[in-house]
Amino acid sequence: MPAGDPCARRAPRIAPLRRGLPLRTVPCGFAGRTAYCRGARAPCGHDAGRVEPCVAGAVEAQADTIREDCVRRMVTFLAVAVGGAIGAVLRHAVSTGMYSWLGTGFPWGTLAVNVLGSLILGIVTEAGASALKLTPELRALIATGLLGAFTTFSTFALDTAGLFDRQATVSGLLYVGASVTLCIGGFYLGAGGARWALS
Repeated sequence: MPAGDPCARRAPRIAPLRRGLPLRTVPCGFAGRTAYCRGARAPCGHDAGRVEPCVAGAVEAQADTIREDCVRRMVTFLAVAVGGAIGAVLRHAVSTGMYSWLGTGFPWGTLAVNVLGSLILGIVTEAGASALKLTPELRALIATGLLGAFTTFSTFALDTAGLFDRQATVSGLLYVGASVTLCIGGFYLGAGGARWALS
């Protein structure tokens, strides 16, 4: 295609085009694509009735972009799924281990996974933004998938309600306070430790 061709590759509209002439759609001979030209005669020098791939390159570029975006999204979804499977197994292992060690009178398992998950999230957030340069897919695997399944706010709410239902008001308040304080503190501890280690 000549450098000065008014059917320059540009999507979704092709420019420059002549003023004052009606827009005519010229069917393109490549896989049903459409070329957009003005006037009874296409400005690229061919009759409007003839097939001419004026925007074939633009359409191909747009299709490649859409294809790459779809692949990227699928990889991200797969990463979240893999991370979620790993995180769920780890949460079960840590929770059952804590209950076996300290008993079931207090929700030690949920407290442990939430505090530990917050600590790891702080490390990943700080290190991933500076030294590690995590890809969006790897960040989704760790932060959304693994840690999202490893930690649990819903179980925290269930355990809190269970303590209050058993009239263990003091234990319930201690659990809520410890969960909020230790989780937030764990996040800042992880982020600060990662910042110190990488400085």
